[in-house]
Amino acid sequence: MGKHDEKFEEMTVAEENLLREIYTDKLAHLDRELEIRLAMGDAGFTVVEPKFDYENMPSYIEHQKVGLALAVREEKVKILSALNTIERNVLHRADLAELKAEREANIK
Repeated sequence: MGKHDEKFEEMTVAEENLLREIYTDKLAHLDRELEIRLAMGDAGFTVVEPKFDYENMPSYIEHQKVGLALAVREEKVKILSALNTIERNVLHRADLAELKAEREANIK
């Protein structure tokens, strides 16, 4: 193949490793954010100067807690999807390398 394949592979692997590290840290951060905010109880969701009367009602505060949990889950799914994309790319490159090796073995 190309004369720069090795360099390209090194760059790709380095990028994937950094992304994995950041995504893993982000997953932990999201879990911690949810844990901290929910541990604060209603105080973590109470509006100091509410614009609307309903903003500090118990049912609305509970709604906000559920919304935060949902938003965290959604973000985690996006991150896991990105991690899966990285892994699919790794597997795809491995398949291509295998096919290349088979093709070269058949040519010789």
